[in-house]
Amino acid sequence: MTNLENKNISFMLISSSKLNDITSILYTKEYNISYIKSFYKEKYEDCIIAYSDVDNDILRSDVLFILDHFDESSIIIKYKNEEIVKKIFKNGSEKLLETIMYDNNNDDDILYIINGISFSFTEVARYWIPTKKEDFKEGMTIEYFNNDKWNQIIVDNVDEEYENLYKLLIKYNKIRAISKF
Repeated sequence: MTNLENKNISFMLISSSKLNDITSILYTKEYNISYIKSFYKEKYEDCIIAYSDVDNDILRSDVLFILDHFDESSIIIKYKNEEIVKKIFKNGSEKLLETIMYDNNNDDDILYIINGISFSFTEVARYWIPTKKEDFKEGMTIEYFNNDKWNQIIVDNVDEEYENLYKLLIKYNKIRAISKF
């Protein structure tokens, strides 16, 4: 199992000091389990990838049960028919993750190793598109697209900046704001 972004698979990736207990529960729920290693701050740890042919609602429910029952802070999850991997938290919130294969130049990321292949995950920002003047607030960070790249600016004067810049960027779909959730 190395094609982590395959739309046809779903899985949960768990790092925990309680792997034996978690594995027992997942076996009773008929999950297939692969043992892998993680490497973080010069230390190796055991992890598991659990996968099954369950639907996304059951997968999410099982992950939330594990988070709550074993008092874990988060689990990495990938739903079937989605390409993006997510980190799910005990309260049910999720953060998007980007899968980085064969790379660990960033010492802050946990490196996972399976069948000689290494990968890590980094958080990806979620965006929303402002469409009217009321969407802008002083102090908020927005991004606009110019010269084939996204540039960040901080809203300073909503009235003036909306008339001079944001209105045009909205018209040509060249503006976005980072979601706080």
